[in-house]
Amino acid sequence: MVKVDARAERKPAPTGREFVQGLQRGFSVIKAFSAGAPVLTIADVAGRAHLTRAVARRYLLTLKELGYVTQKGKGFSLTPRVLDLGFTYLSTMSVATVARPYMEEVVESLRESCSISVLDGRDVVYIARVTAKRIMSTNLAVGSRLPAHCTSMGKLFLAAMSQESLGAYFAAGPLRAMTARSICDEARLRKVLVEVRERGWAYNDGESEEGLRSLAVPLFDHDLQVQAAMNVAGHSSRISMKDLRGRHLDVLLKASASISRALGVDPSQPHRRNFGHDTHWSRAESLSTRSDF
Repeated sequence: MVKVDARAERKPAPTGREFVQGLQRGFSVIKAFSAGAPVLTIADVAGRAHLTRAVARRYLLTLKELGYVTQKGKGFSLTPRVLDLGFTYLSTMSVATVARPYMEEVVESLRESCSISVLDGRDVVYIARVTAKRIMSTNLAVGSRLPAHCTSMGKLFLAAMSQESLGAYFAAGPLRAMTARSICDEARLRKVLVEVRERGWAYNDGESEEGLRSLAVPLFDHDLQVQAAMNVAGHSSRISMKDLRGRHLDVLLKASASISRALGVDPSQPHRRNFGHDTHWSRAESLSTRSDF
């Protein structure tokens, strides 16, 4: 059981007088639940949300009254209604809608699953996913979160960060290893990110899950900033690293260029300052003239 620091309740609001601490606490209670801890007691929630038991109880009972939480004995769990909060956000994400037909083409061409994510804090969050029809597949779905540093899409977001933002990312705490291949050393990861920034795409070889390989490319907004990332992933028994860097990359680059254009990108503009824009677009343009795509 996690002990609660009673002083946590006496901490001042983190921002000015307009900050509503009650809203912050409500979200912290909801976020206390996870796939690994779907049922929690009042004491569990208090510890995870850094609240006293009395405050945690009031918020849980309020959320229960609103239909976001259900109770069985001493255990509380979230209801499907909390999905409304996420899907309201997803409905505003035009990239997910625009990208879907191109993602379906990727899956049809490569017979592997295709996903799109955005960065949220230190994690990537899946906002769109088209799965290949296979007997065995991963548990990833829209809303799934993974640590950015050990995913191909996450490396793209980190590589696109300013040096100041990247420094703050590393200063926030140690990086968690998902597998023995996860890159958790700052110096080593920084070197990888330089390479990602120069070439404009990233890969993951068993760093988030044993035996899983993925390749990711960025989706740009009209200012050529990385708005989202798209990947294709499959088991190492089916995909070699040569496959990833060859046909898989070609298919993904062509799709990402089409999606970026649909989102308002004009690749002919001269403001390609960084993140491998020239390489990304020149290769994608050459692919569009090939008859095998």
